[in-house]
Amino acid sequence: EATPLLSGNGESNRSAPGVPGAFITEGVSSKTVLSDEEVTEIILLGQEVEALFDRKAQDIEWARSSEGKTYIVQSRPITTLFPLPNVPVEPLQVFFSFSAVQGIAGAMFPSGQDAIRTILGGLVRYITWGKHGTKGNFLETVAERLYGNVTNVLRNSLGRKILLGGLAHVEPGIRAGINEVLPNIKVSSGLSPFLLIRMISIYSIIIPRAIYCLLFPDRARERLIERTDAIVKRVEEESTKIDGLADLVDFKRQTFQTFFPSVITHFAPRMAVAMGPLAVLTKIASKIEGGRDMVLTITRGLPHNGTTEMDLELWQVAKTIQSDDASLEHFRSAGADTLANDYLQGNLPETSQQAIRECLT
Repeated sequence: EATPLLSGNGESNRSAPGVPGAFITEGVSSKTVLSDEEVTEIILLGQEVEALFDRKAQDIEWARSSEGKTYIVQSRPITTLFPLPNVPVEPLQVFFSFSAVQGIAGAMFPSGQDAIRTILGGLVRYITWGKHGTKGNFLETVAERLYGNVTNVLRNSLGRKILLGGLAHVEPGIRAGINEVLPNIKVSSGLSPFLLIRMISIYSIIIPRAIYCLLFPDRARERLIERTDAIVKRVEEESTKIDGLADLVDFKRQTFQTFFPSVITHFAPRMAVAMGPLAVLTKIASKIEGGRDMVLTITRGLPHNGTTEMDLELWQVAKTIQSDDASLEHFRSAGADTLANDYLQGNLPETSQQAIRECLT
């Protein structure tokens, strides 16, 4: 007859300090009840059970007979864990979550996942002259959430510098997490001749444009807007030729795949000219208390700051809503989801409906 392995109240089981793979319980008894070999056997058995359920994490109940035989009593999927890529513990692999970057806790729609895969695949293909990025193997979907595998990037000396440098401005939290495991990832490659030639070809385009942006910032900004508008217009015109689902899928893939080749050589120089001085100013200001925040506060007052312009537009919308009694009462009495749905259905009071429409267009 099978009997429960662990005695005690069953509520405070934990790994035994200093005894790898052994477990103890507190309550009726407090002693080691599993040897290292028995723990290994149960781990392997648990992995077999997990494999039967498409590698989904399982809550497994088991028991051990007096003859030393292990029985699986029950297994059910774990639904309360935050989903993580299911990869072997060794060798170490590093992933970053797109949901964390975007501040999204829930699942992503498949169409959104596909869009990200296609856009990033286009970037990889552009940088590697089409050698990589076709299959998107560097991305993994877990519970409808996207994770990017950056292990190979961190194993490359140049890739490591670029990734950590970019994350310092985009997502410092992820950068801090990567730095914790960085000592366990050895650099195994550097700048190959192929990549060197490709980087030279890209920089030969970007550097002259960056100089132009530095000398004529207003004109460079206007040209970027004109080019962006032209791309949007072209895409809109081509979308009118779509006939059926197959055409729609091909159109979306083609549009996303050509996104980086069409934009990066024009957008990157302007970003470099904008972010470069900001990085230098931030580094200088970091020597004084509160210097970093002071830099952000001051630069938000510069012309063409997108965040400031958006805040001012939202402030104007808020003033319009406050000045209209019907709109103000509606916004005070309804939640965010209801207000969003009312706007989409055109059911907001006319004053607020028009103000939000003008802001979004």
